Amino acid sequence: MPTLHIFLAGSPAFAHDDAAPCSPVQHVRTLLAFLASQGPREFPRELIAGTLWADTSDREARRCLSTALWRLRLMLEPDGIRRGTFLRAQLAGDVGLNWSSDVRLDINHFGAAISRLEGTGTPDLEELRAIAHSLDGYTDNVLDGLYDEWALRVRESLRHAFIRAQLKLTRSFATFGAIEEAIASARRVLDLDPLREDVHRAVMEMLHASGQTGAALRQFRTCAMLLERELGVGPSRETELLHHALRTEAPDTVSRPEPSAGQLPACTALSLINAATANLQQAARLLSPK
Repeated sequence: MPTLHIFLAGSPAFAHDDAAPCSPVQHVRTLLAFLASQGPREFPRELIAGTLWADTSDREARRCLSTALWRLRLMLEPDGIRRGTFLRAQLAGDVGLNWSSDVRLDINHFGAAISRLEGTGTPDLEELRAIAHSLDGYTDNVLDGLYDEWALRVRESLRHAFIRAQLKLTRSFATFGAIEEAIASARRVLDLDPLREDVHRAVMEMLHASGQTGAALRQFRTCAMLLERELGVGPSRETELLHHALRTEAPDTVSRPEPSAGQLPACTALSLINAATANLQQAARLLSPK
């Protein structure tokens, strides 16, 4: 049986076996992306038509779906591949991909790595490194070019899961004393969300802990520059307190100044990452479909 590879990182595309990826025309590409991104499910034709062609009449939406399905079947199941091998679409019935065949979806690679990290066991350092390596290929362009609500939800869900995983990697690496790897994971978060002051502070803390106080001060300047450029504001008092401590104390004896009444003290790297994780989980709950 041939293997069907589906690519959702970047512009949606597919390939059979080792052939070069092929990107279908817009409506067919959107249909393939929708079916692949929703997991092993089948959908009523009315739901798909109303979702993908919401700005047309019901009759026109059904016509567009029928045409897109016909074209998608020709591409996924050309001569030599039995009908139904990769696409389930009985006349007037539900529609979905045939996941019991050899269908491989690129973003499942990231999902599997995240699931390993979020499982019930506690990964050791080598497993953490393997998970981090599995996540290296993630880019923030899943379903590139698709901006409907369903596509935005998929993209943001995966983005939040990736950030949540990097925060957990940061915390776990720091627990093992693998500070450089913890810093690298935290910076992957900042690559996607550069205005996260809590993560900037965690990086500052960890850089200082590894004897790189100069780099920690540069991290503060980067944070301050981004906040000013993007939001027109300066760093929070908590970030300023940490910056002041790093500037005024010897590199190996930083003692942070006491905050004024009503202010939280500057946190350790681990507690900063814990707080960041809690914030991200709250955002993920808001993104979840009702």
